[in-house]
Amino acid sequence: MCRFPVRLPRRLLSIATLSSRARLLLACPVCGHVYEYGISNFEQVRFRTSDPFLNHRAVLYSVNFSCGTSACGKQAEIMAVGAEDISIAFLLNVWSHWTLHVGCRGGHQLKCPAVVYWEISRVSPRAHLPA
Repeated sequence: MCRFPVRLPRRLLSIATLSSRARLLLACPVCGHVYEYGISNFEQVRFRTSDPFLNHRAVLYSVNFSCGTSACGKQAEIMAVGAEDISIAFLLNVWSHWTLHVGCRGGHQLKCPAVVYWEISRVSPRAHLPA
């Protein structure tokens, strides 16, 4: 892990909305490595600037694809942060080089399929961390 402090929407990390089993697969926007994070990995930091997700300067994306293990059928959801003014095409080019250090919910090591098999959506800045 490069330990780059990835800023996420404040509401997503609200302690009141998290369960002890919450997990997040998060892609680092600097080094491109994807790791699993739990509640103990997060810390709330007071930034000098306002929340860029509420100001429409940053976007949290959900990148979904199926586990590559035959007959598994589990979906992987990786969260990735991007600037509002950067195109999805550019981000896909960057994201296609991710190094995954995570498994699917079935326990299989994930491998990135071709980007044509990815489903990408924006996550609301008022969303909750998935359990």
